[in-house]
Amino acid sequence: SPDPRSFIREAIKAAEIAIAAGVEVVFRNSQPDLLLSSHCSLARDPFVVTCDGYVSACCRIETRQTNGAEQYIMGRVYCDSGCVEMDCARVTDMRSRHVNALATCHACFAKWHCGGGCRLLQTKAFSGEMKGYLCRITRDLTLWGILKRLKADPCIVEEALSLLP
Repeated sequence: SPDPRSFIREAIKAAEIAIAAGVEVVFRNSQPDLLLSSHCSLARDPFVVTCDGYVSACCRIETRQTNGAEQYIMGRVYCDSGCVEMDCARVTDMRSRHVNALATCHACFAKWHCGGGCRLLQTKAFSGEMKGYLCRITRDLTLWGILKRLKADPCIVEEALSLLP
């Protein structure tokens, strides 16, 4: 992964060029125009059916063998009978996984704009790769997006970004 400061600097440069050309720029993990309780549909009602017939709260789960799948499987679809079996306790658990329940996001000003990031990529199965590195990028891009919408002077934007931890 590139140095987060370098990545942020280059992402902002690219975004500025795109905006000047009339292209709407959206960073998936940083959406200042939205208030999100969850990065994806995990804490909401939608679900997906995996290739092998399991019901998952996570759209990244392709089969029951996908890394980290067990914690997101909420039921099963039986194609022969047309029956769907759901674990109501698991459904309740998935709905409780909103950003306000994440201790790592407790004091983060950007949490309602990223929804806490992808929960699957934060699991041990994926080495928790999102926390830290991606959170830094998310906070900086969210601050940039907010200041851009406020039409802040570019010098103020640069100074504000340099002050973030």
